[in-house]
Amino acid sequence: MYYIIVSNKGGGRFAEKAKCKNEAFVFLNAHKKRGAQSVSIYKEPFWNSTDDKALVAFFGKGSYWDNVSKYNKLINNKRVN
Repeated sequence: MYYIIVSNKGGGRFAEKAKCKNEAFVFLNAHKKRGAQSVSIYKEPFWNSTDDKALVAFFGKGSYWDNVSKYNKLINNKRVN
């Protein structure tokens, strides 16, 4: 299972679940096209939204993962443009 956390421009956050990695990326791209501020995909189980071992991919300029990726190349490789 995959867990997707979406932050919208209004400051709200919500989560969705996906059964497979491909479905999770479909959700990420759909929310990206709708103007989400940031989207992160995690492989379950994970403990919190800063768990870099569970992170699969992320999108979002200025997001937590964007800032971490400036100093960590492994995280930067998980960026979706």
